[in-house]
Amino acid sequence: MRLNVAEILEVTGGELLAGTTSTEVTSVSIDSRLPQSGALFVAIVADRDGNDFVGHAFAGGAVAALVTRASEANGAAGAVVCVADTREAIYKLGRYARSKVSVATVVGITGSAGKTSTKDLTAAALVARRVYASESSFNNEIGVPLTLLAAEVDTEVV
Repeated sequence: MRLNVAEILEVTGGELLAGTTSTEVTSVSIDSRLPQSGALFVAIVADRDGNDFVGHAFAGGAVAALVTRASEANGAAGAVVCVADTREAIYKLGRYARSKVSVATVVGITGSAGKTSTKDLTAAALVARRVYASESSFNNEIGVPLTLLAAEVDTEVV
């Protein structure tokens, strides 16, 4: 799903610290080690502080970052949006993405074993429809918004 920084600001209630509101993102990522071309890098604070990797994400091609520290705007190579809590912001973005694919049926696959195979078999069975299935099993509180944000607006099944 394509989003521009103006939408990200509106949905998250964040503050633009660098860049422009017209910057368009084509994907969302929480891992600065992965290719970031056109991505919004979301700096999740967990065991490691994602804010520490914003520069690396921009170097890898990210065009925007969602951060919790205003200092990340210094010398930024793209748009920087600052929020109080990036986890809450990604949840809001996930809800926004869900509203954009509102006609889609969303299938959640849970359990302790076989999730990836079941996901892949389900997607294969629905091949006649416009289906988006995540690359792996993102069945957690961050993976669900990432999956919804990766779906195109004309998707019929997520």
